Order: sequence, then structure tokens, then C-alpha cells
Amino acid sequence: MKKNFFREETFLQKHGMVTFFAVTVICLSIHAVAFGEQDTIENSPLEIQFNKLDSNQDKKISRSESEVDAQLNKNFTLADTDNNGFLTYDEYYKFKNKDDQNNLLGVLNDSLLTAKVKTELIREIGIEALEISVETHRGLVILSGFVESEDQSRLALEITSTFSDVQSIKNALVVKG
Repeated sequence: MKKNFFREETFLQKHGMVTFFAVTVICLSIHAVAFGEQDTIENSPLEIQFNKLDSNQDKKISRSESEVDAQLNKNFTLADTDNNGFLTYDEYYKFKNKDDQNNLLGVLNDSLLTAKVKTELIREIGIEALEISVETHRGLVILSGFVESEDQSRLALEITSTFSDVQSIKNALVVKG
């Protein structure tokens, strides 16, 4: 019996060692992967931009360093929320995100205005609205395509001008014939 017990113990010891070895290898692998990922994590696009602007690598952007980015330079005082004459990464990040949000809002507003104008042109009897292209950029509505008459061209301009978001209209409609 002692022999059997000894053999079972040896069996458990062998498997215990194998398990211990396997767990150790896995832990070391995870540790190595974690450190490898940490070393190779890429910076976000904003961090890359910030680091490029921070030419002296002091972790802040001065007004003179901001001159490379026209939009940032123009709004430097607004972005410098603590009014110390430098932008930290947090100030830069907040400014750029707000700027991106404003740009996105502009695009959405232009898209909405385009849809409104196109919808009204389609509703209007006498205009071949499917042959009229409507594009909008910062409130400038561009009408292009083909119409049957000058009256249709004028009607398309009138319809477009009824929207309060329209800053100006460029008429590039061509009368067929």
C-alpha cells in the first residue's frame, strides 16, 4: 500500500509540476505581451499633432509654436483656458474636440439644408427636380443641372431662398434646348 500511495503521490507531483510550469509560462507570456503592448501603443492623432506642435518637447504649446496651425493660432487665447500663455495637452484636446464638433455641426446643418431644398424642389409642380443637383457648403447653396425654361430656374431660386439657413445661392442651372 505504501508503494501505491507513493506512486499516486509521484503521479500528482508530476502533474502538479506540469500544471505549475504551464501556469508560469502563461503568466510570463501575458506579462510579456502586456509590456510589449505598452511599448507599442500608438498615440492618438491629437497626441501626434500636439507633439509635432510642441517643437521644444516641454509638454506645452506656446503661442509661437501654435503659428504652424492657423486655426489654433487664431483661437489661441480661447484655447488657453488657464490664461498662462501655454496650452497643455488637455487644453489642446478640448479645443480640437470642440472645433471638430463645430465642423461636424456645420456639415450636418449643410446636409439638412440640402435635403430641405431638394424636398421642396421635388414637391413643386413644374420643376424637374430630379435633374437639379443641390449642394450646400457653409450655407452657400449651389444649384446645378438642367431645367426646361428660365421660369423653372427662377422658381428653383425662389424656393431655395425661402430657407433662413441659406447664406447665398449660386445658380449653375442650364436651360435645355
